[in-house]
Formats: sequence, structure tokens, C-alpha cells
Amino acid sequence: MAYVVTGPCALVKDRAGKIHYYYAGAVIPPEVESKQLDRLVDRGLVSKVDDPAAAVTDAELSVRLSQSESEQAPERPRQVASKAAWVDYAVARGMPREQAEAMDKQEIIDRYPAAG
Repeated sequence: MAYVVTGPCALVKDRAGKIHYYYAGAVIPPEVESKQLDRLVDRGLVSKVDDPAAAVTDAELSVRLSQSESEQAPERPRQVASKAAWVDYAVARGMPREQAEAMDKQEIIDRYPAAG
């Protein structure tokens, strides 16, 4: 069983109390507490599914496609920001946390160059 975001966005706290943003179609990490998952399900932001890949509905795809990238993308950290800030940014852009944490700060910066 997995939990998938079915609303536009779900804010999820990790065990350290840090808030993470998960957008429509994202799979919620299995270590999230059941009490928090129940709250998200009750609010219609998350659904329990057998197959996370099949959980993205046409309506959710429409929501994603209608939003511009600037609305979906978090603000890019300054180059001098901490590695932790860059890891959070990469995760918010869709990179798995484990992958981002395994990279050094410059690799993450290079992966997400400044626009324009």
C-alpha cells in the first residue's frame, strides 16, 4: 500500500519536523506517520493506492499541465546557501532525497542552473 497526492499539493512533516511539499501524483514516503496520513486523506489531499503509478488521474494531469513551471517550482536558493537548502530545493523539484543528499552542493547547483 502506498499514499499518493491527489490534491494539488500536500505539506508533509518528516520525523525531524521539517515540512516538505509533495505535488499531485507524488508518492508520500513510507516513513510518514499514520496519524498525519489519516489527516491528509480526510482532507482529500492524499489517497491510499495499491499501484502508485496508476494513481494520477486525468484531472490531476490537467492541473499540473495548466500551471506554469514558475508556479510549481520553488524559489532557487542563492549560491551561498547551505547544502541542506540545496538538497531541499532538489527534492522539491522532484529528486529523491537520498540522491540529493549523496551529491555535493556544486553538483546540485549545476543540475539546476539559474534561469535566463
